[in-house]
Amino acid sequence: MRAKFIYEKFTDESDPIHDMGIGIFYPRTFKNTLELHKWIIRCLPAILGEECIPDDIIRDKKWYINEKYDGKIDIFSEKYLRIESLKDFSHNYNPQLLHKMLMRRGYRVGYSWPIKKNLFEKFTDESDPIRDMNIGIYDKIVQWLNKMDIKNYTINDDLTIDVIGSVKFYKLEDLQNNKIYEFPKHIQFRKIIKGCFLIPNLELITLKGCPYEIFGGEEGDGSFWHGDFVCSNNNLTSLEFAPKKITGSFQCNNNSKIFTKNDVIEVCQVGSDLFL
Repeated sequence: MRAKFIYEKFTDESDPIHDMGIGIFYPRTFKNTLELHKWIIRCLPAILGEECIPDDIIRDKKWYINEKYDGKIDIFSEKYLRIESLKDFSHNYNPQLLHKMLMRRGYRVGYSWPIKKNLFEKFTDESDPIRDMNIGIYDKIVQWLNKMDIKNYTINDDLTIDVIGSVKFYKLEDLQNNKIYEFPKHIQFRKIIKGCFLIPNLELITLKGCPYEIFGGEEGDGSFWHGDFVCSNNNLTSLEFAPKKITGSFQCNNNSKIFTKNDVIEVCQVGSDLFL
């Protein structure tokens, strides 16, 4: 029986996912193959009935998904997943593409990564099913990243964000009249690769959400970034949540507090100069 309200108490015999009509077992339509396979990866533990993506999901380094999981994914895809341009639900799942996307995310033969618990986990009386399942958060992250004009990003299974290239908030037209005092609660960068993280002149009061690591390197257009972290000209009184490691310079001058060298090295391993 379908629950009438989200906050209605579930019985021992009920299935909260099905009762609320918010689980993975209903038809979904995607604009293209890539979007469909990104969704499969996010929901893979639930599709397979596992607590995490299995260690042996990838059979080899070239093409194949392990056959004992491949069939389950294929059946689920044929039943529930559809691409707009196709008339039926068949042939939407591409194991070679899924293999390639998993490899790009760091999965290897026989190597497991931690992932949030699957959708079949029982809820406690104190839990919030909507919040526990992170429903809607992924889309919020995507919308915010697109609004901030951030390119070449990957949203990881724990909802942290990796970016290849520099993140430059100071050049955004949207921010000329709308300052950022803090990042949204659902935004947490993890790594910046081949770039810098530049957040000056935003009136920030906290660094929560900033990347854990920043690595420099050469971008595709030939420009080279040293891996700098710039948070100058804000309203910061603490360097808590600053990156733990950067290959470039650390710039935190002209904030509400005058930071010292010790303030910086206590929180970050800096590869180059300090600007205090």
